[in-house]
Amino acid sequence: MMKYVCLLILTLFSFFCYHWYSAQKDVQDPERAEAQPNFIATNFTTYRYNQLGYLYEIIHADHAETYISADLIEMTYPSLTYYPARDPSSKKVLKNTGNLQDSDYWHIKADSGSFNSKDSINLRNNVKAQNYSTEAFISSIESGYLELDFTTNEVRTPEIVYINGKDFSNSCKGLNGNLDTKYFELMENCHAIYTGTVNR
Repeated sequence: MMKYVCLLILTLFSFFCYHWYSAQKDVQDPERAEAQPNFIATNFTTYRYNQLGYLYEIIHADHAETYISADLIEMTYPSLTYYPARDPSSKKVLKNTGNLQDSDYWHIKADSGSFNSKDSINLRNNVKAQNYSTEAFISSIESGYLELDFTTNEVRTPEIVYINGKDFSNSCKGLNGNLDTKYFELMENCHAIYTGTVNR
């Protein structure tokens, strides 16, 4: 019987020593501590409203991990719905509030992405941006990577991008643009197909 009691005490002592050592190692190893998310959320959604109470931005992700020390939220399957005409930082905020109800918007989704407090989001893998505007010149943008800066409403990528619009499609390497002004600059190796008629 004494053998079993000694064996039990030795096992408990080993168990407590192991857990104490593991806890000390986590405290002493800041890199390991920083690699762990501070907060994990499933079905993560944030909403932003303007001063008039109109929704102008929705960010959603199936899974999100917040790293406070890196000022970063890593997201799986993020999607963004953005109404440029309702955004208070937009240069084209509608003055007539009656038009805000049905204003045009962009819906952007990807396989993964990251969001930081500087109001920018980086989307990676299978990025698709769809423009739901009644007068959209560009209807969709697709790329493997896309950066969006919400303070300036700029969008950019150094990678190959495919752009589709009314009566045209275009592919190129690199894009700089603005969702607010609807100005897009194609960088290099551009190939375009025009299917509509050209007015001269």
